[in-house]
Amino acid sequence: MFTQATNLTSGINITGGKVVDLMFTGPSSVSGAIGSSTSKVGDITISGDILNCTGGINAGYIILINVGDIKFKETTNSLDISEGSSFSPFVFKS
Repeated sequence: MFTQATNLTSGINITGGKVVDLMFTGPSSVSGAIGSSTSKVGDITISGDILNCTGGINAGYIILINVGDIKFKETTNSLDISEGSSFSPFVFKS
């Protein structure tokens, strides 16, 4: 979870690794891809601000809440991009 403005100067999870969910709550940018065709990230949640990504995005779901927004320059490969109005940091699994 990135709770402050974040400026990442490289991609995220582009060469492999464990699938992780990402959450951005401040104005943020990623200078590179988020995930790759062979190594996706989990879900990306953007809350109340904007995420600028100069590369492509390979993720599970992209969730925009509390007026969150995303801008990207290359293709996105995700299950869905959806808007919501509330956020709970807890996920309950049965």
